[in-house]
Amino acid sequence: MARNRKAEQIGTGRSWKLLFVACALTYATTAAYAASLGRARWLGRWAAAAYVTLSAVALLFLVLRGLAFPSATGASRAWYTEPGFVVGIPAIPWVLPALLGVVLLRRAGDVPLHSLSA
Repeated sequence: MARNRKAEQIGTGRSWKLLFVACALTYATTAAYAASLGRARWLGRWAAAAYVTLSAVALLFLVLRGLAFPSATGASRAWYTEPGFVVGIPAIPWVLPALLGVVLLRRAGDVPLHSLSA
């Protein structure tokens, strides 16, 4: 009996709310960071727009999901039909900043075009 009561409480604790806020802040700061990198011309116009758009869509899906994390096994629908399921997994919000780091490391050794003409 206690086991069933504990299973019903999944997604109602403070840790899920903290996870929601942490994911939302990560997506928002990734969008802001990509926009600032685009403005400084460290990212191309389309790359910056793509990062901002992906972060905004992920944040939207997270907000649509709400504070409670849906259970993949207890749901009547499949997990991939819930838009907020994947973006709320704790490791997923760190994918976009990691990819930004890869892009920046790739471009770190490039010589700027304006320095070649001088």
